[in-house]
Amino acid sequence: MREFPVTYTLPPDVDQRPVAIDGAGTLGRRIAAVYAAGGSDVRIFDVSAGQRQAARDYAGAHISGTQQALGLHPERAGRVEVTDRLQDAVAGAWMIVGFRRRSLRKARILAWI
Repeated sequence: MREFPVTYTLPPDVDQRPVAIDGAGTLGRRIAAVYAAGGSDVRIFDVSAGQRQAARDYAGAHISGTQQALGLHPERAGRVEVTDRLQDAVAGAWMIVGFRRRSLRKARILAWI
């Protein structure tokens, strides 16, 4: 079997562009907290108002603890925004992370940009 190396270069303006997360469930809100703890702005999309609010609350409450746990020291914590419009979440994002439940134990990553 031949191996093909995967190469990727971050966009030059990555610090000015948000990360978009499609799904405000358990995994989406935790990933949002990690990116925000590292200083990235995050936009979370979900159709459920309750999930959106829970994701914003969770991320906001766990940014400091995540920074401590991971030894992160950014100049500022990232902002966490939520929306019910996918197009608003992904506009200008440098990376899109999406989840769709395939079973109770698995989530599938849909896209990395």
